[in-house]
Amino acid sequence: MKRLLSMFSVFLATALLAAGAAPKPNVIFILCDDLGYGDIGVFYQNLRKANNDRSEPWHFTPKLDAVAAEGLQLPHHYCPAPVCAPSRASLLLGVHQGHANIRDNQFDKALESNHTLGTVLKGAGYATACIGKWGLQGSGSTPTAWAAYPTKRGFDYYYGYVRHGDGHEHYPKEGTYQGAKEVWDMNTEVSASLDKCYTADLWTARAKKWIVDQHAASSSQPFFLYLAYDTPHATCELPTMAYPAGGGLTGGLQWQGTPGAMINTAGGTVDGYMHPDYTGQTYDSDKNASTAEVAWPNVMKRYATTVRRLDDCVGDLIQTLKDLGIDNNTLIVFTTDNGVSDESYLSTAMQPYFFNSFGPFDGIKRDCWEGGARVGALVRWPAGIPGNRVSNLPSQFQDWMPTFAELAGVPVPARVDGVSLVPTLENISGQKTPQVYTEYYFAGSTPSYSEFDVAKRGRARNQMQLIRSGNYVGVRYNIQSHADNFEIYDIVNDPKESVNLASTLTALQQQMKDKVLRMRRSDSGAARPYDSEQVPPLTPLQTTSGVEWKAYTGSFPWLPELTNLTPVSGGTVGIPSLAIRPQDNDVALLFTGYLNVPGDGSYTFYLNADTRAFLRIHEAAVIDADFGYAGGTEKSAVMNLKAGKHPFRLYYARGSTGTPALSLQWSGPGVTRQAIAASAFSRDGIGVNTPPQTVDDTVLIQQDAATTLAVLANDSDDGQPQALSIASVTTPRSGTAVISGTQIVYTPTTGFLGEDFFTYTATDGTSSAIATVRVTVAYADGDYWFPFNQTSGLTTREAGGYRAATLTGFTVDPAQWVAGHSDKGLQFDGVDDCVGVDNFNGITGTNARTCSAWVKTTGTGQMPVIAWGPNSTGNKWTFLIQSGQPRIEVTGGFLQAGHAVNDGQWHHIACTFTNDGTPNVTDTKLYIDGVLETTFAASGSATVNTSGSAVKIGGDIQSRFFTGTLDDARIHGRALSATEIAAQAAETNNGAAIWQRRYFGIASFDWNADDDRDGRNRLFEYAFGTQPRIRDSTPVASTSRDDGYLRITYPRRRAGSHSLSYVVQASADLIDWTTLTTVEVSSVPAGDFDQVTSRTTIPALTERLFMRVRVTGP
Repeated sequence: MKRLLSMFSVFLATALLAAGAAPKPNVIFILCDDLGYGDIGVFYQNLRKANNDRSEPWHFTPKLDAVAAEGLQLPHHYCPAPVCAPSRASLLLGVHQGHANIRDNQFDKALESNHTLGTVLKGAGYATACIGKWGLQGSGSTPTAWAAYPTKRGFDYYYGYVRHGDGHEHYPKEGTYQGAKEVWDMNTEVSASLDKCYTADLWTARAKKWIVDQHAASSSQPFFLYLAYDTPHATCELPTMAYPAGGGLTGGLQWQGTPGAMINTAGGTVDGYMHPDYTGQTYDSDKNASTAEVAWPNVMKRYATTVRRLDDCVGDLIQTLKDLGIDNNTLIVFTTDNGVSDESYLSTAMQPYFFNSFGPFDGIKRDCWEGGARVGALVRWPAGIPGNRVSNLPSQFQDWMPTFAELAGVPVPARVDGVSLVPTLENISGQKTPQVYTEYYFAGSTPSYSEFDVAKRGRARNQMQLIRSGNYVGVRYNIQSHADNFEIYDIVNDPKESVNLASTLTALQQQMKDKVLRMRRSDSGAARPYDSEQVPPLTPLQTTSGVEWKAYTGSFPWLPELTNLTPVSGGTVGIPSLAIRPQDNDVALLFTGYLNVPGDGSYTFYLNADTRAFLRIHEAAVIDADFGYAGGTEKSAVMNLKAGKHPFRLYYARGSTGTPALSLQWSGPGVTRQAIAASAFSRDGIGVNTPPQTVDDTVLIQQDAATTLAVLANDSDDGQPQALSIASVTTPRSGTAVISGTQIVYTPTTGFLGEDFFTYTATDGTSSAIATVRVTVAYADGDYWFPFNQTSGLTTREAGGYRAATLTGFTVDPAQWVAGHSDKGLQFDGVDDCVGVDNFNGITGTNARTCSAWVKTTGTGQMPVIAWGPNSTGNKWTFLIQSGQPRIEVTGGFLQAGHAVNDGQWHHIACTFTNDGTPNVTDTKLYIDGVLETTFAASGSATVNTSGSAVKIGGDIQSRFFTGTLDDARIHGRALSATEIAAQAAETNNGAAIWQRRYFGIASFDWNADDDRDGRNRLFEYAFGTQPRIRDSTPVASTSRDDGYLRITYPRRRAGSHSLSYVVQASADLIDWTTLTTVEVSSVPAGDFDQVTSRTTIPALTERLFMRVRVTGP
């Protein structure tokens, strides 16, 4: 008996809060320094452990794995730049590297005075703190002199390293390797009192202390903590002692506040403690099991210890939240600023390849390959995030500001490049597509590790760019000019970026080249070889004069991203004008349309407003007159544009002071400075040409068979301005889809069986439309098995899913689908009901065969069960029931069983035939209920030489028809053994066997196997209806609270179709589980499943409750 636990968790406090408005969540953003994607257990290290290859060592992050289990994994989360300063700047500012004022390697440059995570959340009523590494302060040596000290960028409290370089040493007082460093507590430098304080411990203890103090002082005020660790970056130093036992308020790290003993690990030996899990570790260094293993390199033991220390710190913080009773409504984000580094600042260099800390990717810190740029993130929020989920949505650091703003109930600033991830966090619809973009310069090269593809080893970096588009990533290295092509990789199916698809994705190539010019602004401190390129225009289908406007009312704390809000009015106007505003005060306006640029060249734009304004052209932030803007002053900017239509968004907002005013001017080639005239504006008009209309496609193919799809055949367009073509295609989940002219060639992954899909974009040169292609890859061999397990329809499929049969004569669908021997069966009226197997003419000549079925009848006539062949001597093959007895007929001969089956009960009947050299119908073996018939009612000798004709079930060539119910009709191209026939007859439920044939054919089978490595074995996939060969972490169950009851909803296979047992269990600690007494309140049919909702009483005094559905079988 195999067992499966489908487990998910629900925190009871979530249900209890559902009745009222949820309070704003506390937010803790934990940023590590140079931690690799592959260092996190759930992202990669656990896979190495599972592989148990002694030549590939692994380390552990159990606390982070628990965070993942209780929250959401974002494995496609990217840092903005593959080094710390620009990455942190983009995070704090909410903009990508095409807009941030800190780029490349501008360490210690002052973060611009603009909206930050601190200012936005402080504006939302949050207490804000930054603890740890800053590195964005500007010149000077004191908080007074530093222009961008954290308390000047929105943080109420700061404690930590200010300078970037200070973060290279992790004992600030002793300065063991890099010299003593400064730690600032607000305006006071305090390092003299920090004896033996390892910084990871120090920042954690101080963070705990701040949270405790903040909660004590104002428990109703939400808080935001930016906890920026400086490890495992730079010097690979060890802590002083083991992590203190326990955690939270009474255990773990503790802030003692005493000079010389500031924290409770300020003892032991500086750089002296190595985690015992790693001290004695050895590995198979030569990949030869017959030779002795060698010890891990000391530097890698150190590295594993520093990572484990961070893991312990996170667990300690969470326990603190639990002890304070605020864990449920605290959102924690855990990520890292860039990929793993090869720096150790010791005599022995770091070896990122030892643990493959870059994960399944190539590249490290300072690379724009995935290993340097994709960092992943873990998000935990018991009150708001369904646990144990994975989202493959691509996202980047700039998305956190709009996410936190939405949760805090304030609008997103207009200058922000990110989008809110709340729909993804909460697993609801409405997720906007984030932008993933990086530009970076470093005069080095990708390491020549043997783990990396040969083409990347030693690859010169210099000017680099990365852009993500759906499943594809475009990368440029050592850029000489904008003419250089992007290398394009299908990053979902090719995470190592091994196969450059640029030569086949020419349309995407151009889109990427255009996109990176339209979404960024140049920066004098970080020159690029494409800075002087002219931004290409769009070619809208049809435009007309004027611009569109929308009005919004409210008292806004800053200029909001108005596209996220609901307008109170809107319309069109000749030029942007305040005359259309619905009220004088507390109003915002958004003007959109196109700027008709008359000629190529540099254009200067001038913007003046009484309160706030902002101008975007394409996605480029051109003029920002919002944060710190002095009303009535002019701001200008230059943009190099090609002639044509360029989309713009002009934002305006005001409160209740001053006189409303808005002015937008320009100058450029042949254009003296002037207000932009009405003739230079246009907007999307009523199209004369018809945009394309696409229709979704479905296709059925056989395993391992490629197919060419004419997907445009059912799409429509007027042919203007050009013939409909395929612009792009997304990557299927288990196969490839390649554009071939006006068709798409789909090739399933070898061995794949299941349902796949992809989308394509059709374009007429101006407009486009998207359609979905759903591909069913089904199994077929020489056998035919029709289970008849359906509830309606006049077509039925073979168990493998590929072959079909058509019902004729059945006039009152779905009345023919009745209870069968196993699940459903097919009822025949004996008049004209018949099932014809499509494109199958039966088994011919003297070839071996087996026919079998379950029958239920009281009929006494001649009733065909399975038949084919013409009614000529020796040529037909009809397996039937005559006078209640199973009978096999060939024209001119027959063999009829001695026992009857027409008692109105279910019976299994079968016949097998093997050519013994003198093929005769009397050689046939007949079985009833698995037992070989040895006595016969009658027989007549005739040679078997079957001819082909359409196979019929329930009818034959002589217009005879079956009366009663048939189930599980099977035809085999061989003679089954007596044991095999007996096994068929012994089946009480064949649902699992049908599912096995559908998804695995006749391959050897193990219910515990996890084919797609999504953590769900085959039994899980069968029990809950997910696909065994498509990786999917979508939750299969959900919970809700209703009038004192906790409801749980999950899919359960339709009654009668399975031999599974489903029970609901609960636990308070994930250790002891109790089967709950539940009441089923609804069961909604959904195909082969019922969507079941059961309820149970909420246990008293339960802070949180874990629940799981336990399935046993088959």
